[in-house]
Amino acid sequence: MPDAACHALVLEDDRPIAGLLKTMLAREGFAVKLVSAARDAIECIALDRYHLIVLDLMVPGHGQQVIDYIKQHHLDLLRSVIVVTAAPGAIRTALRGEYPEPICKFIAKPFDVPEFIQLVHACKELCAG
Repeated sequence: MPDAACHALVLEDDRPIAGLLKTMLAREGFAVKLVSAARDAIECIALDRYHLIVLDLMVPGHGQQVIDYIKQHHLDLLRSVIVVTAAPGAIRTALRGEYPEPICKFIAKPFDVPEFIQLVHACKELCAG
């Protein structure tokens, strides 16, 4: 992983959106690792520490597997997860407070860039820099 103060993992299989997320996070001072499948995200989380995780639920292997892995192995990290999704059911469930995990935020696609940046700063785990 690059030598930076804050590290972010982005799980997104849509390349243009992944590139946009990476650019935005890099501008905010993050070293960003991009992956496009749930199993790759789980491998990254097992090997490195991330201050922020941005994930899409609708990716190969399903983003929920990543949430389940974090819940089992790094429970404190759930507070630093932003779910970016076009799945309206997930957003409705989160807004009703029925999502069982203490995930920081859910944001619907397409998302507002300034709103996303605010969420990044509200959700990231403390990191130097």
